Amino acid sequence: MKNAINTNRLIAMCLCCLFYAGNAYSLIAVQSAHSGVWFNPQQNGHGFFLSIGEQQQQLNLVISWYHYEQGEQRYVVGSQTFDAETGRVNVPVQETHGANFGEAFKSTDVERIDWGTLTVAFNSCDRGTIEYQTLSGQSGTIPVQRLAGVGTLECTMIELDEKAVTVPAQTLVQQPFVCSTVEEGLGQPLIDNQVAGWPVFDDSGVVTGFSENCRLEPSVSYRYRSTQGDIKTYTPDQPAPDDLAMTTLINGDTVPYMIRWERGTMNRFIYSIATLAPGILEGNLGFDETAWNKRLLYYFQGGVGIGHSQGDTSQKRMLYDDALKRGYAVIYSTGTSTSTHYNLARGGRTALQLKDYFISEYGEPLYTIGIGASGGGVQQYVYAQNHPGLIDAAIPQYAFPDMITQTIHISDCELLEYYMDVTDSDNSMWSTWSNRTILEGMNASDKVKNRFLLGLRGSTECVAGWRGLTPLLINPFWGKADNQEQMQPETLTDDVKWTHWQDSAEIYGLRADGHAPNTLDNV
Repeated sequence: MKNAINTNRLIAMCLCCLFYAGNAYSLIAVQSAHSGVWFNPQQNGHGFFLSIGEQQQQLNLVISWYHYEQGEQRYVVGSQTFDAETGRVNVPVQETHGANFGEAFKSTDVERIDWGTLTVAFNSCDRGTIEYQTLSGQSGTIPVQRLAGVGTLECTMIELDEKAVTVPAQTLVQQPFVCSTVEEGLGQPLIDNQVAGWPVFDDSGVVTGFSENCRLEPSVSYRYRSTQGDIKTYTPDQPAPDDLAMTTLINGDTVPYMIRWERGTMNRFIYSIATLAPGILEGNLGFDETAWNKRLLYYFQGGVGIGHSQGDTSQKRMLYDDALKRGYAVIYSTGTSTSTHYNLARGGRTALQLKDYFISEYGEPLYTIGIGASGGGVQQYVYAQNHPGLIDAAIPQYAFPDMITQTIHISDCELLEYYMDVTDSDNSMWSTWSNRTILEGMNASDKVKNRFLLGLRGSTECVAGWRGLTPLLINPFWGKADNQEQMQPETLTDDVKWTHWQDSAEIYGLRADGHAPNTLDNV
């Protein structure tokens, strides 16, 4: 068998020569045997490390590119799952900075910046190409050959029609991106350029730079729940507050309701990790493991947003009482709030990154429970499907299956409401609100108060639940991000196409005119 494998490799190497000689070649499946170190002999000194293996009944490709920029050593890393018999795999990659060597290393010091994509393809077991496309517009193709591999993996030379897992590079990271760290009381974001973005000021109010990625160093603060149920600030080294509430853990222990609250940014969004910390009163300002019941709750928030914003937080969800008081750790991110964006590929990546960080800094939970309503419920359905193991149990509340099927009747109902209110307004039939169900098929009531009619009674599900969302999702000129007027230059957001589909362009793709195709038509 060993001789047969060597023969196959020899044949593969000969075929490589034939393929390259003609500049036109067929692809073979990207497979585990392509794991190893790859380089271009004409550019010896930088190269790629590939690791390909099975993950959740799919293949997963991990790539690192060790290279240079302006004389400094750089490397980008990324991973992408793909199906067997795929000839091209498009991998979103990030460049990492920060952190220190050895024992001084801290996960929180690592800065991850989206860089672009690397597209991996092979025409043999030992040769292939890696195409790069940066977010700054640079692109190229590097022919590579194997420098080292995994000797026990056998490569198969099955030719394929060209297939690809496609992720448009320019859609992975939304720009412009409006920061909200100041509005959320976390301070100014870190400066990452001197050209454009969110302005960062010095103490005298002069702009000293800009932030495109809204990054913020993590910080820890302390809170307590009062006997009246309020959340109040606690300053370490102070006596226990007179109105400090007590809480009973699931093991029966009763402890002071003190909270350790870590916040920062991850994947550009604001994250939160809250844990009970009665040890604060004894000077323990770190993570108090004695009060953790070894269970984790991830709060996914609903709403409808279309991106280009860091988003707003919800203290009620970040410090979720029903979980915290029993000793659960609670994690939350504006990147997993559909009121920030509805790109569930981006949201899934954010959720994975936050949970991985929690495990690295706090420990492995016995299990993770998801909770959330509406879009928070949708996220649980989708992430449990796409990322097995992210959550072990889900509590979706008044959720719908997905955004696509929801937009069909929502976009129609607003048009029908306009018809009944304006076009056919002389028809007395529509003044009886329950009759509107006949035309639009959604719930209607003659008794429910209508907030658009000064509280008069009579409304429909479309009016009460969805009014305004049709133009928000569909009209590229309707939407905006809170505080976008503070971005510099003032014209920075002028070319944003404000639609749900553009927000998720990495899923839907882009047309030649730069717009993402939508799922609606007039049929």
